[in-house]
Amino acid sequence: MSINTIIPFVQAVITTVLLVFVLRLRKQTTQTRLFTVFLSSMTLWGLFIGFMRNSLNLNHALYWEKGAMVLITATVVSIYYFAISHERMHNRVLISLPAVYFIAVVVLSFTRLLVEGIEVDEFGNAPVWSAAFYPWLVILYSLILISIFSLWRTRSTSKSYEVRNRYLYLIIGTSLCFVGGILDVLPALGLPIPPGSIYANIGFAVLTSIAILRFHLLDIRIVVRKSVAYLITSTLVAVLYVGFILFFSTVLQQSLPTWAHIFILLAAALLLQAVWQWVQRMVDKMFYRDQYEFMKELEKFSQENHDISNLKELGASLVGLISRAFQTANVHLLLQNETNSYRSVAHIGEGNLHVTLSKRSPIIQWLSNNKEVLLRTQLETDPKLQSITAFEKNDINSMDAEIFIPL
Repeated sequence: MSINTIIPFVQAVITTVLLVFVLRLRKQTTQTRLFTVFLSSMTLWGLFIGFMRNSLNLNHALYWEKGAMVLITATVVSIYYFAISHERMHNRVLISLPAVYFIAVVVLSFTRLLVEGIEVDEFGNAPVWSAAFYPWLVILYSLILISIFSLWRTRSTSKSYEVRNRYLYLIIGTSLCFVGGILDVLPALGLPIPPGSIYANIGFAVLTSIAILRFHLLDIRIVVRKSVAYLITSTLVAVLYVGFILFFSTVLQQSLPTWAHIFILLAAALLLQAVWQWVQRMVDKMFYRDQYEFMKELEKFSQENHDISNLKELGASLVGLISRAFQTANVHLLLQNETNSYRSVAHIGEGNLHVTLSKRSPIIQWLSNNKEVLLRTQLETDPKLQSITAFEKNDINSMDAEIFIPL
């Protein structure tokens, strides 16, 4: 067995694990259900492709390939509906056409109009495409491109940093799917390269699952930022090391003794910290330029609220400033009222507006005594915070609160 015959089963295992995580989500929405269909289709597609490539009977392999084409169509259609479900779509053609397309592919799979047969090449069993393959492919790629465009449009209109970050994962993942599909078509055109869509689909499934499940725990810009920084510094150190060796061996016409190699490595190590800090600052400016605009946001806040005397308007403006500065989706401002309770007077994002914490709440007492930021994780570990009532826990969950900051 070769890597090309094993990797489809690897994809099936990965997408099955991701499917289990998605099914365990407590909150099932239209998006998560569509994503469940996507992962289920991709899992079955990986199995069908694996059976096709490993089948010793070419007729059996043909049946597996026909089923795989139906499943990859279901995968793309489900991700298409997932993409457009995030915006208000009223075009009936764009809504109904993918479903009609899927039904047509199911019908054509019973004929030889999509796949004429199976042949054996240097990469194993491979399909022989028929007349309807290229129209099928054009529509499939069109749906992927529309999905990418829809995700990008939704991302560009969102004011939430977390939401934009999640859509960035989805856009990159869907783009990987598009590139992988192209790599699968090139062998059919006679180019001697192995099929690549399986590898792209693995990356697609992992990236989109991170976006759905834990996107707020992993910022893709941080991943890229650190990768770029490490890449640049490693390259600079390598160039420095190789440059010394070439200088001594070429210019001075002598081979380097062991002590010279040690000297070069020590010199590179001494320079590494300074180089790293310089590169890190450059990369920060590249990836976090929007944070340098915070002072403009603060100036804008000052101008907006110069003549505001209404507490509600001031609170709304304040949570807006905090949301933009911290780049977070949800912010609640709680102030003490006439009953000495702390009640939400302004908020931004989703969540329950009517949040109330008693003055005797362990959270309020902790913030009053410590004058420090309180993290959500401390609610489970700090003994002083264990007496929070069930009512207050529900309010905290409704806010989806992660950080508590005393004013």
